[in-house]
Amino acid sequence: MKSNLLLIACAALLALTACDKQPAKVETPTQTTETAAPQPQTPSSQEPAGERIAALNFDGPTVVDFYATWCGPCKMVAPILSELEASYGGRVRFVRVDVDKNPELAGQYQVEAIPTLLFANKSGVVERTVGALGKEEIEGNIKKIL
Repeated sequence: MKSNLLLIACAALLALTACDKQPAKVETPTQTTETAAPQPQTPSSQEPAGERIAALNFDGPTVVDFYATWCGPCKMVAPILSELEASYGGRVRFVRVDVDKNPELAGQYQVEAIPTLLFANKSGVVERTVGALGKEEIEGNIKKIL
């Protein structure tokens, strides 16, 4: 009985701190058509849903949130990031990257679990966190990139 409760508690704790990425979907080959390659762009929080992000440009203090719509901890972090985005009033850029729509970019930054937050500035990624963090922890990392 105690071992079952311990197992349930451990599973709940893991579920609250980070979600592993879902396995890649296997698709059967179909007729191929040529499409234009996505143009490089600088992502922003204003980017329309469904857009593929070709590259990240750290031209100033930037917080990148790698998330997925199905991830519970990601949903817990999102309102904190929105609140911080409003309080920093344009001094820090906040970017959201859906790992399901941008698997190449997630792979490029070695995102293995979500939510993953990158805190970067012109010199590159300064800090990387995995799992749901509180407002104070996120704000402490933002101060490192300012």
